[in-house]
Amino acid sequence: MVIIVATFLATLRGLFSGDRSPSADVVRVFQSGLQARAKLDLVPAKSLLANPPVIVLSLESIGPHHFVVSQPSGEAARHLSKGRRYVLTFFDEESRLVGETECLGRTQYVNDRDQLLHTFRFSLPRVLQRQEPNRRQEGRFVLESKPEVVLSAFELKTPIYGEAVDVSRRGVQVRCQNAQNKFQVGQTVMLKMELPAPIGPVAEQARIMHIDAVSSHPAVLVGVAFPRPLANFDEWAQMAASQAALRQAG
Repeated sequence: MVIIVATFLATLRGLFSGDRSPSADVVRVFQSGLQARAKLDLVPAKSLLANPPVIVLSLESIGPHHFVVSQPSGEAARHLSKGRRYVLTFFDEESRLVGETECLGRTQYVNDRDQLLHTFRFSLPRVLQRQEPNRRQEGRFVLESKPEVVLSAFELKTPIYGEAVDVSRRGVQVRCQNAQNKFQVGQTVMLKMELPAPIGPVAEQARIMHIDAVSSHPAVLVGVAFPRPLANFDEWAQMAASQAALRQAG
């Protein structure tokens, strides 16, 4: 499994545009993703909602022009409809790959464990575009108060507690004690924390983007990407910058 996942990540990093055939590269990414049992995110390409739902799907099979994903359960299934276009995202340690797809409708699929799954078919994207990871984005602010962060997931027996080191509009870096081998890049987690006003409480289904060891310390620094920009972040950032300038002046 480690080799398969490594191959999938290597395929993501080797994705190029330009003179090379993007359709062939896209197929290779999905083939490697299928072997790695990768998950991907979907959001509607156009939505009347200010914060459209992020739907996490499991890749089940691919064809020449389509791929099949496991049907989400509960409320999320209502947001998938035939003929509607969606933006999908694959993740690796270095970046994310984003493309546009169309829902081709519901179907059924028997997996390799002879389980009958209710699934959806989607068109393969023509291209996948690389986006830089959250940790390279500008506008990151160090948090002096180090608010507590709670990370939970189905794969974790108990929640993992940490402290927010810094935050940006699209993510946060969390220092977690004794959390080695607890997370995987691309893993979906539920993140909860309390930030200063006017942001306030944050509760988001987020994505692990990178995991770095802390030198000479039994801790890891976990980069977590939000599914959407933080509300009121610009207002808070301006206040934080003004307060920092006043402290330096004093």
